[in-house]
Amino acid sequence: MIELASLYGVKARSGQRCETGVWVGERKIGAIGVRISSGITSHGLAFNMDPDLSYFKHIVPCGIADKEVTSLRRETGVVLPAEEVIQEQLVSCFANVFGFSDIIWKENPSILWQNTSNE
Repeated sequence: MIELASLYGVKARSGQRCETGVWVGERKIGAIGVRISSGITSHGLAFNMDPDLSYFKHIVPCGIADKEVTSLRRETGVVLPAEEVIQEQLVSCFANVFGFSDIIWKENPSILWQNTSNE
């Protein structure tokens, strides 16, 4: 998510102590999550491209009451490309950071990756 933000000229960073996710200054732009329930793990990420930020005033996002939420649109002030384009950019950034080189896109949303690193 940090690499994706940088593609648009946004300087993002990982959270400080006890702040998960990705931040632009003191504003959260991306969330990560892991859950384990009955021996089943679920995990994911959410990157705010251009949501209606007013909805975040009605909740305490990620349990952090004293911080704002932001979006790529708000930080750049420009009209962004189609959502699908940004999603592909995010997947490419993810693959690059984690050493995946062969990405096979399927017609349905499933994506297969091959890790080519020596780890």
